[in-house]
Amino acid sequence: MPWIALEELAAQQVVKYRNHWDKWNRLLHGRFPFRGPVASSVA
Repeated sequence: MPWIALEELAAQQVVKYRNHWDKWNRLLHGRFPFRGPVASSVA
């Protein structure tokens, strides 16, 4: 069914987006000593 494939694709995009944010949060936190609202909400 096509909507099942769409759900799987959406789940993959969410995981990719979350991994992307984790990478950037680690990079930013390693470089800057502050924790912003976006970082705390994502983490």
